[in-house]
Amino acid sequence: MKECERLNRELGYQPNEEELCRLALLGLGVVAPLLRRIGARDAKPVEASFDPEAPRLLLKAEAPGYRVSVDVAPDGVEETVEVPGLPRGLDEDSAEDSAAEVIEEWGEAEGVEEYDVDYDSGEGLLVVTLRARLAEDLPPLDVLVDRVRQRLTAMGTANASEPRGGDDALDHRQAS
Repeated sequence: MKECERLNRELGYQPNEEELCRLALLGLGVVAPLLRRIGARDAKPVEASFDPEAPRLLLKAEAPGYRVSVDVAPDGVEETVEVPGLPRGLDEDSAEDSAAEVIEEWGEAEGVEEYDVDYDSGEGLLVVTLRARLAEDLPPLDVLVDRVRQRLTAMGTANASEPRGGDDALDHRQAS
């Protein structure tokens, strides 16, 4: 509510309850179809703005297991998804390559013109940025997140079950 009050003061506009309802429905009429189009069906919008000069629509949403930012402009759509809670300590290059393979091998990602993948092994956070000409060219986000999460979780499980040569080697040297 405080955010609404701040925005009302900033805009110099005090809508009544009926106007607020119409504005909310108008905003949802724009935001909800975009979230459905990019396959973020469980995502809830947390921030949206429109820059009439560019023009561009900026949207941030949160879903169980990820956060997404979408930038829609005349020159295309950029979608950035943050996937927290992944295994920590994976080799960053291997994790990024594995996530990239999911994108490259998936038929529904053919419309992606460019992508970038960044994995932070200390945080267990993967950030994927996808760029396409149209929102409908982007793969379904919920499915993409699930596939990447499964792949990296499997990598983490495999790493956890491998024997740690470093510790054994250290113990062996101390015993000699």
